[in-house]
This record gives sequence, structure tokens and C-alpha cells, in this order.
Amino acid sequence: MSLRKRIATAMCVMMSPMLMAQTPADVYQNTLSNNDTGVYTVDEHVYFVVKQECLSKKKYAGTAESKAAEQEFYKMLAREMVDRSVSFSDRIADITQPLRSDIKLDVSTQLNAQTVLKHQLLFDRNTAANNCIQEYVVVVDSKQFQPNGVTIPRAEVESSAVKLLSAAVQSQDYSRVRAYLQSLGLEELANIYQHIENSTAVPVNLAVTDERPDCQQARCGLAEKAFSDYDIHHVVATILGAEGVFRIENKHPSYALADILFKRAESNFSQGRNAQGIIDDLTLSVNLAPQKAQSWKMLADISRALGQKELAQASSKQYIMQSPDSPESWVYLYLSQIETDPKAASQLRHWLQLINKKNSFSPWSKKQISGE
Repeated sequence: MSLRKRIATAMCVMMSPMLMAQTPADVYQNTLSNNDTGVYTVDEHVYFVVKQECLSKKKYAGTAESKAAEQEFYKMLAREMVDRSVSFSDRIADITQPLRSDIKLDVSTQLNAQTVLKHQLLFDRNTAANNCIQEYVVVVDSKQFQPNGVTIPRAEVESSAVKLLSAAVQSQDYSRVRAYLQSLGLEELANIYQHIENSTAVPVNLAVTDERPDCQQARCGLAEKAFSDYDIHHVVATILGAEGVFRIENKHPSYALADILFKRAESNFSQGRNAQGIIDDLTLSVNLAPQKAQSWKMLADISRALGQKELAQASSKQYIMQSPDSPESWVYLYLSQIETDPKAASQLRHWLQLINKKNSFSPWSKKQISGE
């Protein structure tokens, strides 16, 4: 090979990466700059070209022409998105079905895909050939120009998820609440709502004339041994054995006495005295009226303060089961998970913080999930 050919070959090798590494601006300059107003696809990009003539008699196009060109670009973009059936993607990280599709549907009704489509302004200048023509050029990745091609911003994803979850809770659609919680990866909380939705409450304190439950087991899953002398119907022992996820119904509840016991426990708790007496009063209270959420809530508080982790966790779950329409009750599950399952606790806290922005928890709950 002659010296001239070797030099020519070397130059080609050196220049080929430069040619391959053209930016969208380079592509426009080299192939599209002489084109009229229109939409052009080159390789993996779509170019929106607007050539806006001066709107009045003057030498140079300026701000007015730039604004007019921008408006024309958005009109062209809207038409192109309709022509290509562009829509939001349901590919959402860390969220599974069915919530993923419902988020896409919700966001699509609230937000126009073109407002969040990522695009880059390449040029907004006078053309080289005519100073009274404003050259306005925008480039878009062609992958976005397809059905399900526009990624929903994360902030919109989380806002929609909270909105949909809150609506399901408020409407007491616990089947959907469970499904959404599973979509968010909050499995322990989802399991609680599955039992709220599907399980049948086991009756206690039956009178002679009451119909007996049709159970395979002799005691229908109730614990054989009481938690303490105050656990007269084995309610607390049963809840502990079921790790908090169990439904019990007192067929002849004593609400008035349960309230008296709760108020006495509340007084002692606020004054920081007689911890065992608090637990005894609350144990009897939930036996007399298992569906009284406030007693389970305080039992979770006192047991957590005393380091009785199993009782705290079981009581926290029972508190949620007795107040399923209150996302703020989920704070108690978070507190019980901090040491037993830090990863799950962190994930739940993230969503609680987002829910708090919409629903505004109590100052105490806000402090618990603040991370301070």
C-alpha cells in the first residue's frame, strides 16, 4: 500500500467515530437546516422545525417571532401526539398491578402527556440565510412517540397512588385497599386488610340461647390459656397467638364498663404510673368490647413503652383491624416494625409521609414518621 493510501485509510479510521458521534444539533445542521417548517424523523429522534417570518416590518426576527414559533411548535407537537397515539406508560418502578394501571388512568385524565414529554430546544435564532426568519428547532427522543411511551413523573405517580389509596379507604372498599397495598409492596398491611375483608369474627361471651358457631375446632381458634386473670374471654391471648390478625366479637358487650376501664388506664398512662394496672384495665376492656379501637391503641402504646414487642405488634394490628378506615392507624404498624423489620418499616414510613401530606395526621403521628 502506498503512503498516500495509508494516510487516507488512517484519516478515515480517525474520522469515522466523529461522524458516528453526531449530536442532534449536528444532525439538524447537516441534514435538516434547509428544510421548511415541519416534523422530521432522523434515526432515533424527531425534529420539530419552525421557520417563523417577521411579524412586522423590521430587519431582524426577535422575541415576538420566537414566542410565535414556540406556540406553533406546541400545536405541531399536539397534532403529532394524536397522529401517533402517544400516551402515558404504565411502566412504573416499584409499583405493580392493579395500582399501576389505575395510576396511569388517573394521571391520563388529569394531565396531558405532552406537558411532561421530555424535549430539548436546539435552536432559537435568526436563520443564516434570512435575518427576518426565526429558526426554532426542538428535538424529541422518538421512543416517546408511541403508545405507552411517555414516562409519568415520579411525583405524579406518588400523588396519584396516595389519592387512589385514600379514596379506597374512605369508601371502605377493603378489597381494593388490600390490592393497592400489595401493589406498593406493603405486604404485612395488605394481609391485615385481607383478614378484614374475608375473615369471620369468632364470637365470645355466648348466652345459652345464642347460636353456636360452626367451627372445625372446638374453640374456633380461641386460645386455650388466658393472657392473665383479666383476659376473661381469652381475647388478648388469642390475638397474641394470631400475631394480631384475628377477629373476635363479644356477643354481649359491656361498652359502659369498657369505657370506664379505658379512662382509668388513660389517666394512669398520662401520669406515668401503675403500668401493670394499665395493662390489666385494657386487657379487661378489650375482652368486654373487642371492637373498641381506642383500647387496642393504648394497649399498643403501653406495651411498646414497656418493651413488650409481641404484645405491641399484635395490639397495633388489632387497632388497625378495628379502625380500618383510618390510615393514621398504620403509624402503629410502622412503630412495631422499626426493630423487627427495618426495611418494611422504612417503606411504610415513606408512604405514610406522603399520605400525611394529603390527610394531615395528628401532631403525635407526624412526629413518629418524621424520622427525627
